[in-house]
Amino acid sequence: MASLCLRGLLGGLLLVVVIAQSRGARRTALLTQVQAVCRHGGRSPRGTYPADPYRNVTWQGGFGSLLPAGVGDQVRLGALLRSRYGAALRLQSCQRISVISSDRDRTRESARSLLHGLFQDTELGGPEYQGGPLPPADPICPIRVIPERDDFVLRLVSPERCPRLILAIEAMLKRTPEYRDLVPLLKRVVAEHADIPSPSSIDLVNVFDIFRTQQLSGLEIPEWAHQSLGSGLPTVYAALERFFFLAFGSQGAPSTRSLSAGGLLRTMVDTARHSDTALRLYAAHDTTLAALEAALGVYSGPLPTSSCLLLEVFAAADGARFVRLLRRSGSSGELRELPLGSRRGPCPLTKLEELRWLPDSVDDVKRMCRL
Repeated sequence: MASLCLRGLLGGLLLVVVIAQSRGARRTALLTQVQAVCRHGGRSPRGTYPADPYRNVTWQGGFGSLLPAGVGDQVRLGALLRSRYGAALRLQSCQRISVISSDRDRTRESARSLLHGLFQDTELGGPEYQGGPLPPADPICPIRVIPERDDFVLRLVSPERCPRLILAIEAMLKRTPEYRDLVPLLKRVVAEHADIPSPSSIDLVNVFDIFRTQQLSGLEIPEWAHQSLGSGLPTVYAALERFFFLAFGSQGAPSTRSLSAGGLLRTMVDTARHSDTALRLYAAHDTTLAALEAALGVYSGPLPTSSCLLLEVFAAADGARFVRLLRRSGSSGELRELPLGSRRGPCPLTKLEELRWLPDSVDDVKRMCRL
């Protein structure tokens, strides 16, 4: 079965697809739903380390909070979704919109900011965004927050909630040449300069994340991060970045993807199949997007803040569903179509439903996470 994609009425948006079948038969399918898995906006560092030269810096909102620039990026993301899908999906009210967030201030505020952008300059949303934090107020549409202890959909990288995933990621990493060659050196350098006794793999990820977010806020990272690990070896920063890339990508390995992305993809597939929601928003994290991309074989590295994966759902007259996956990388990235399996263009939803690693329910993921 092949698909012939026809451009619709809204620029590059596909409102209608024509599905070419065997013996020359064709049928059309209409865009009926979009699911957007979005990373929160720019944030402050999630924490510090003992020798951090900025450990006494006071961040607006505290560690891990959405920064004013991140609010603006999320508002603009909401405006983008409205301009692309508002007319096609009739997004004039909250009745056709569903929002799910992880239990973090930065994701809740990102969802609130995105909704403001979706409805800004309308009777429901109020005046156009002028910059800075949004004034305290209830979100325009209800936001369902998944409690931390019960989150097996948006935030799985947790030693307490899913220890089996952490062990599987560790096992995967230890089989890579980079781990064997670089991690012992990295741990020694981080122990000495960051003053972290016997640093773990999670400590390495956290130190790099602190460096990354400090740089995005205009701060200089320590000189030791720019030093080489040895003759012919990368700098400490480059090695940490590579380890960060591998750690996130390992979520898509056969031994980990049911745990890392199974709950989210099961939720998305069930929503595409059974829900009449027109727009489903997931306010999530870089680990969430990396897990989904890696599990679907399209991972190319951790995505910047305010990145988004869009699953467009098309319905034929006979009830058949077809889906298309798009990526927006960062706050100013262009939308790019990603292949699902070996094909581009809308493919049957059944191709996702038939993935052998896809769990039957989120409860299955919860059970699998236990040791």
